Amino acid sequence: MTNEQILKKAIKKAVKNGFKYAPYTTTDGIHPVFIEIPEISIYRHLIFSHDFAKAFWGEKEHYFGKEGVSECKCGYQPYESALAGDMCWEVYLQQMVLEEEPLKYLEKFI
Repeated sequence: MTNEQILKKAIKKAVKNGFKYAPYTTTDGIHPVFIEIPEISIYRHLIFSHDFAKAFWGEKEHYFGKEGVSECKCGYQPYESALAGDMCWEVYLQQMVLEEEPLKYLEKFI
């Protein structure tokens, strides 16, 4: 998938889950004008926002099962570095910040 496709799908998923970030989003997903802006800082501002992360990954508690077995209430693979009580969106946002290609990281969750 291209970065543009990933961005469109990620924002569409977040919008479906209640994310609102005018003027960049519409009821159908991302506003076409947003895609035409080549500045990386604009999409980074969007995908690294707490509101986007909450809508994209959800606001469930990141959870580990018995004896360290990975079981996460959000349905994604948990990170062992997460602490008890961390929210899924916090854990995955922290991981995404460390990625060289954050859009490729988001692609795993689409």
